[in-house]
Amino acid sequence: MRLREFVSPILTVAVLAGAGGAAYLTRDRWMRVVFPTQAEAKSGDGHEMATTATDGHDHAAKGDRVKLSPQAQKNLGLDVDT
Repeated sequence: MRLREFVSPILTVAVLAGAGGAAYLTRDRWMRVVFPTQAEAKSGDGHEMATTATDGHDHAAKGDRVKLSPQAQKNLGLDVDT
């Protein structure tokens, strides 16, 4: 009886550690299923991009340009030359 009280918690911790280790080692496979928007939203260079077909925007055609209003330019302290 005393041996069972000692082995049961150790076995429980070992099973939980094994399950956590397996989840960590296989996270590339299940992260896409569990969190699909987070895995697809990151591009290869670390910048976030919307990749869903339903967002209605053509991101590839816009390139790297962003239009800023005069107020935004003033807030950022930008000196814009043409």
